[in-house]
Amino acid sequence: PPARRWLTPAARVGPRQRRGRSSSTVSVMTYNILCDKYATSERYGYTSAAALDWDYRKQRILGELLKHKPDIICLQEVDAEQFETFFLPRLSEHGYDGVHYRKSRAWGVPDQEKRQVDGCATFFNSDSFALVRHHVVEFSRVALQRFDRDKTDHLLDRVVSKDNVGVLTLLENRRTGERLIVAQTHIHWNPLFCDVKLVQVALLMEELAKVADGFAREPPRTVGLAKGLRAPRYVCGVEVATIVCGDLNSTPDSAVYEVLLEGRVAADHPELRGYSYGRDFFTHPYELKSAHMHVEDDNQRGELPFTTFTPDFTDTIDYIWYSAPTLAVRGVLGEVDGQYAASRCGFPDAHFPSDHIPLVAEFGFR
Repeated sequence: PPARRWLTPAARVGPRQRRGRSSSTVSVMTYNILCDKYATSERYGYTSAAALDWDYRKQRILGELLKHKPDIICLQEVDAEQFETFFLPRLSEHGYDGVHYRKSRAWGVPDQEKRQVDGCATFFNSDSFALVRHHVVEFSRVALQRFDRDKTDHLLDRVVSKDNVGVLTLLENRRTGERLIVAQTHIHWNPLFCDVKLVQVALLMEELAKVADGFAREPPRTVGLAKGLRAPRYVCGVEVATIVCGDLNSTPDSAVYEVLLEGRVAADHPELRGYSYGRDFFTHPYELKSAHMHVEDDNQRGELPFTTFTPDFTDTIDYIWYSAPTLAVRGVLGEVDGQYAASRCGFPDAHFPSDHIPLVAEFGFR
């Protein structure tokens, strides 16, 4: 298939230019790689056995990561074994370090099975960024702490029974001291639980705001900065550059998209399905924008036509959101060639190793 084009806000379209990354830019990828245990011939009968084989797919996935070589790589559906034995060792050869956290179900399985539980992995260019720490958001645990169980019994049935997680990675630019928070997640998939999807994203944003406020109050790092540069100081969390990305399992017309974009959603929104989670819960203090909504050319406007492609479901459910007061989008990776997609019944195939496609965006620090 033709290569996906690199699109910029100025509508300058063409092959992505190879250029050195200045300290004032950051590039981000999010990619649901389709965990091996989910890639069954029953589910993906249209994919050849050779293209579905994990040894083949993992090399294609790695090739995709290294082709773009973003500063930040956020992967979903990575099991602990593949993180430890394949992705971290291979990516470390190219200057990356990373963190991984499994879905909550890992707590309830024998040790030998824990390594097969998938979750979220975040990698970062360790020459450019120093890891301050990472913070895990286990939605089931946070929900139990957040809500009054006596008043919201359905939480136990609907929210707490789901094992999805989010990972907040707190980074500092080694040269400038600029701070960056990368929040990534893989939200529950079932459309019958659209209220749970909204609750999970709201919990992620609530935890993000708390963690960011603490991060902002920490004193700046003074060692290792470029000569003449003074590390920026932050008063509150929303001043720290922030990325929110991942597989949100929610389309652009969803309540999840609305709450990220608008910072609020009505407590009686239809997607809450009549359940009450509290009037002040579905708000956040960030001014977020979706990267692909702010880059356009004659052939593509707005979100990608799809980020997942199967015979049963083809739509946009993966995103890279950014805090608009702190970051400006410089470019994004465009859509899959339409003619090629029309000739296929779904991914994965020999060229696209997952049923999702990777999203890539580059930002400049404001």
